[in-house]
Amino acid sequence: MFDARAFILTMQAERVRVQIDGNDLMLSGNRSAIAAHLPEIRAHKAELIACLTQATNDEPTPPPLATALRAEVEAWMDAAGETDPETRREILTSYGFDPGFRYPDSGRRACRQCANLEADGGCRAARRGQIPLTSKFYTHPDGIDALHRCIGYRPGLDDHDPMTLRRTAS
Repeated sequence: MFDARAFILTMQAERVRVQIDGNDLMLSGNRSAIAAHLPEIRAHKAELIACLTQATNDEPTPPPLATALRAEVEAWMDAAGETDPETRREILTSYGFDPGFRYPDSGRRACRQCANLEADGGCRAARRGQIPLTSKFYTHPDGIDALHRCIGYRPGLDDHDPMTLRRTAS
């Protein structure tokens, strides 16, 4: 019995490209391989066309948001008003995301969270000289709400996740 799929794979291995155009087979590539297999191609033309047509029609349709980022899927759920945690978990899982995933703490904090923030917006650690290469009148250039890493950070009262203080050897 003739196996059309195996025959096409053999032709491709011999660098012959097999395509269909309506009811015709289009062959290109290695001419000597085409000439050697031509009698078999002519004898089983209908089976080869059926195999190539079936392969084209059987291609799976990708889901519409298969390449979406997690933030896009969450924004879509928010816009749709989806608030049920179980439904949100199922949707995230269906797109291949881990619903329980949380980004690790980046270690960045705002000056507003630091106990070294003075009432005038200045930095107490800079005034004590604890932050190298800064003025004693230092304030963060992006403002006190900008997230950044700071060597003079001390957890403040409104820091939701205080970092452990790092002590340097004196």
